Amino acid sequence: MKKTTQTKKLFAISFAILILTILSCTKNTNTDLPTVTTDAVSTITDTSAVLGGNVTNQGSSTVISYGIAIDISPTPTIATGVEFGSGTGSFSDELSGLDPGTTYYIRAYATNSSGTAYGNEESFTTTENCNIVNVTANINSATTWTSGNVYVINSSITIYSALTIEPGVVVKFKNDGKVQVTVATGGVIIANGTASNHITFTSIADDSKCGDTNGDGNATAPAKGDWGRIVVKSTVGTIFRYCDVYYGGSDYWYGTVFDLTSLNNPVTIDNCVIAHNSPVSSTTSYAIYGSELSPTAATITNNTLFDNDKPIKVSDYYSLDASNTFHNPANPSQINKFNTIFIGTHCTWILTTTMNILETEVPTYFDFCGGQLSPGSALNVGPLVVVKMRTNLYINYNNTDKINFSGGCIFTSYKDDSHGGDSNGDGGATSAADGDWDGLKNTDSNMWQSANTAYDSH
Repeated sequence: MKKTTQTKKLFAISFAILILTILSCTKNTNTDLPTVTTDAVSTITDTSAVLGGNVTNQGSSTVISYGIAIDISPTPTIATGVEFGSGTGSFSDELSGLDPGTTYYIRAYATNSSGTAYGNEESFTTTENCNIVNVTANINSATTWTSGNVYVINSSITIYSALTIEPGVVVKFKNDGKVQVTVATGGVIIANGTASNHITFTSIADDSKCGDTNGDGNATAPAKGDWGRIVVKSTVGTIFRYCDVYYGGSDYWYGTVFDLTSLNNPVTIDNCVIAHNSPVSSTTSYAIYGSELSPTAATITNNTLFDNDKPIKVSDYYSLDASNTFHNPANPSQINKFNTIFIGTHCTWILTTTMNILETEVPTYFDFCGGQLSPGSALNVGPLVVVKMRTNLYINYNNTDKINFSGGCIFTSYKDDSHGGDSNGDGGATSAADGDWDGLKNTDSNMWQSANTAYDSH
């Protein structure tokens, strides 16, 4: 009896070991599954998106199928999957037939004889399929453009009254190279988007906003310079807040997107993204051009400018604060070709007010021949600011009306890539040398400024 009990105990232990071994083996078979990752989603429209993944290891046997599991709920499975192929390596394709304005969850999958493995989960939202409103006439009375619509501007229009653009509205321009919106006397645009619901100005070929408005499928894609410019000459305050402005700059020889020339009344450009705009000429192109701005004529704050030629040009007297960003936050290496703030309208600059140079992310370029500070004026240069000077440029000042230098600021040559980067956009083809510009002269002491300057002739 005792032997029998012992035998039963030994049998129970052996059985337990066998079960553990089987479980262990079952667990280890998971290593026989493929290894797969999910790519970020790209080219999202109202009904399609490009999806993909990468089978980096086939596991213990050949991958017989791979694809994308997709659903409107998290953690999709092969039950709602779309097969793309078999084997290993990267794969991607456009998936169509999606619903507009819908959030989808995806996981790449790969299947071999041991089972199915899934990659990381990604999500994306298709764009809204907006109602198309063709704008063919000037705005002569108070008008509101409402959310849910895409407004297509086929040619030049003039705003003679108040045009209010609601958050979420998309405005698309046809790419005839001469399209422009002019805010003329009596006109005003109130484009007040929100942080979560921007207003968009873009190309007719941009399917990522309100879908395939021109109805050509994927035959065309948006490009720099597809449309013209927005000219602001209002008698009351025009506002562009939380607006995205893409693919413009073809209409005017300056290649301007926001043309603030001859603006005498306040305009606000705030919290906007201005990107992928290109001009007729790469040497005279500005995303925001305000060469004649008075010190109180514009508020240009908190904007993000990248992948343009030249981001901003303002007048001899305009103080731009340090709130704007000059790179793509999602890809900091994506900047503007001439990543510099340009200042200057006249060959001879006479400063009659207080001007502040505060931006430190990019240099400020003084684009005039020479200048001086007149009584009652002051040029305040903030810490770590880089000011680059046009060839042969000089500035005269005195002890009363003077340049106020802050710690670490510097005045240097436009060719000086070691301070503030390649401002002249020549890829290092030119280099700075002594005498590139004249210098800063204190007329009271008849002395040239020696500190805070580089590559001047004094």
